[in-house]
Amino acid sequence: MLKKISQLLLLVLISIPFYGSAQNNIVGLYVEIENDNGIVPEYNMWLSTINTGTGDISQISNQGFGNLISNKTSTVDPIQNIFYYTNGLGEIVAIDEQSGAFLYNTPMQLLPNYYFQQFVYNELDQNIYGLERTPLDGGKFYLSTINPQTGVITRISDNSIAEGVCNLDMALDVVNEVYYFSNCSDLIGVDINTGSVVSQVPLNIPNADYFSHFKFNLSDQMIYGVARTVNPNGIYLAKLNPQTGVVTNISQQSVANSVNIGDEAIDPLNEIFYIKSGNNDFLSIDMQTGGLLNSPNINLGEEGLGFKLIYYRGSKILLDTENFSAETKVDIYPQPASQHIYIESNQELVRYEIYDIKGELIQKNSLSNLIHVEPIPSGMYFIKFYDRNGNISNKKILIN
Repeated sequence: MLKKISQLLLLVLISIPFYGSAQNNIVGLYVEIENDNGIVPEYNMWLSTINTGTGDISQISNQGFGNLISNKTSTVDPIQNIFYYTNGLGEIVAIDEQSGAFLYNTPMQLLPNYYFQQFVYNELDQNIYGLERTPLDGGKFYLSTINPQTGVITRISDNSIAEGVCNLDMALDVVNEVYYFSNCSDLIGVDINTGSVVSQVPLNIPNADYFSHFKFNLSDQMIYGVARTVNPNGIYLAKLNPQTGVVTNISQQSVANSVNIGDEAIDPLNEIFYIKSGNNDFLSIDMQTGGLLNSPNINLGEEGLGFKLIYYRGSKILLDTENFSAETKVDIYPQPASQHIYIESNQELVRYEIYDIKGELIQKNSLSNLIHVEPIPSGMYFIKFYDRNGNISNKKILIN
């Protein structure tokens, strides 16, 4: 279900270098032994990038953040460029994603033995959504939000939405406003406005034993992840239809024997799925064919222990108006659209171009006050308006 998202304008950065021309768009926490005293080694970690072609790591941070990570979850606010994760002290930690500088660590306002996990930043409403978990003995789960500056947890769900979760996986569909997670047997979808379960479909995995390590792909509104076989051990890129629960293998053959929890990312523009293997290889997998593009061993150096909590930084969708000038106003409605959209502007616009999230041109024409969009499949698109001088204004459109 597409819900109206009023007065939010999105601009996709479609000028991302293609695979092979840039290899440092993956960011995560590099963990290293700082002091091996022979008894209990002291660790530290820094925000860093990795070259996906060579496996070499480059530190962004000049300051370490300690060695504690909780629940193997992180997220990024691409508007303010902040990397968030939780540590073992019950705090949410904020790091400047550009400079690697430490910003703050805030105690989360939780009851004893409660947790906030599987959280993700929503660029449309600028909230962080996650699962609030009560103690493991008789535990319950609620969809909640957190204010990272105050640590206040606000529960959205009136009732528990699950009795358990699987592999700390989650996926956020920002268009349909649904938060997905798994209890191992079912894919559960929760409305982020009401906290109510809106779907619960059994996972149908015909060619594997498990489906995990998943992320939502805004480009085709499918969930991509790992299909795992047990005998023999095998790892296959697969996609899950969130409406039916059917998992379809994309990889024709196994790409690894095992993978690490919490270390996966998607580049939706170049259609690459990234994940770390249990052998410390960094896998780049083609999302169309399921084949390996690269799989270098991560170069941790003599003291390095790991590279964790990865994300892809290049395909951010930013809230932005991107108008010609402060005097230029462009409005489009309805949102979402099904047959046509109307254009209103205080300046004369002469033509338009519609692009999908991967930057491919879908439609273009001279401009009147109405654009027909019936032939365009449902999804999120970006429309460029041109004035007579060639100036450009960018807008987001949703098509249902």
